Amino acid sequence: MLCCGACSVLTGIRFGSLSSEVKLIAPHYPQGNNGRPPFPLETMLRIHFMQQWFSLSDPGMEEAFFDVPLYREFARLEDYARLPDEST
Repeated sequence: MLCCGACSVLTGIRFGSLSSEVKLIAPHYPQGNNGRPPFPLETMLRIHFMQQWFSLSDPGMEEAFFDVPLYREFARLEDYARLPDEST
């Protein structure tokens, strides 16, 4: 299972709001006017941070969402019926 050290990292971090980062990126983030609707920007930022922290590729992150519930919780995906796939 991928959760060897990840759980201690994700639960030990006081990861507050990303409001300043979201405000900076939001004008450039897709609005979802065509195609499938985008995930919230803060969710995608959290996913990007996890990929960097744990050296996960896009396919690796997709697989980790199925294997490690804490990753979904950290990314705030627990309420979603769909998860980001490697093409997101």
